[in-house]
Amino acid sequence: MGMFDSVMVPCPACGKLMDFQSKAWDCDMLTFQLENAPPEILMDIMNEPKFHQACGQWVALVDPAFPPPYLPRPNLRVAKVRAPDKPNENSNDKWWPYDLDFTFDDLEEPL
Repeated sequence: MGMFDSVMVPCPACGKLMDFQSKAWDCDMLTFQLENAPPEILMDIMNEPKFHQACGQWVALVDPAFPPPYLPRPNLRVAKVRAPDKPNENSNDKWWPYDLDFTFDDLEEPL
């Protein structure tokens, strides 16, 4: 049996809790609520209808900003990044500084 994380939500028909399972994150058998689930997990379980055995209702977690069909995987591209203004002081290794947030402004060329 594989490991997964769960997001517990109340069924809109009967109110009993039901779980939506995801393998998109650490898969440590953690249980989340909608309000504290990591975005990666939410994107994985979004627009995936699930049958609720307790009441016979089909249920889906949806977001109007992401109507189905949505692209389940990001459309990644390789891009050159400018060297950070502030080097990592703790090591000779070239690591992005932990206290510096990466944004698209750090790219050498716009997307």
